[in-house]
Amino acid sequence: MGVTKQDIARKLNLDRTTVSKILNNRQIHSFSKKTVLKVYQTAREMGYDFTAHRQLPQRRSERQEVQLKAQLSIYLDDGTLYDRGEALLHDISLHGAFVTKLKLPKASLPLKPFYLELKVLDPPLKNLKAKCEIARFVMYPEMSLGLNFTDISTKARERIMEIM
Repeated sequence: MGVTKQDIARKLNLDRTTVSKILNNRQIHSFSKKTVLKVYQTAREMGYDFTAHRQLPQRRSERQEVQLKAQLSIYLDDGTLYDRGEALLHDISLHGAFVTKLKLPKASLPLKPFYLELKVLDPPLKNLKAKCEIARFVMYPEMSLGLNFTDISTKARERIMEIM
């Protein structure tokens, strides 16, 4: 059995409901940034399975609207670069981002399993990187992607929190 919210709560000497609210993004702004980041950091260190939240149909956290240039890379699961291009980061949260104005040379997605890497090119999030998966694909009026972060550092989350 994997790491539970109760396990994280015990390690941090917090109430289980506090950990649950933070990991489920319920009333997240009721807690200090330090507490939120500590819960995420501890959860990652303990090997908490964040994929359990992927079934949630609603947005998992508030998003901050931004207009930042980004590099979007598509990698096959074996690490082979499939395509790399540009995008406009339209909004961002602790859990994901929405990118528009995609300019990918191949203008396609691979048929084999793949993941994406988002790298922000403009301040205030310049050089922020995150491994992502596609959560939403929009074709009209232009190709846009809703991305879930599958691997993002605590430092990157801290930088996102600073602009929220």
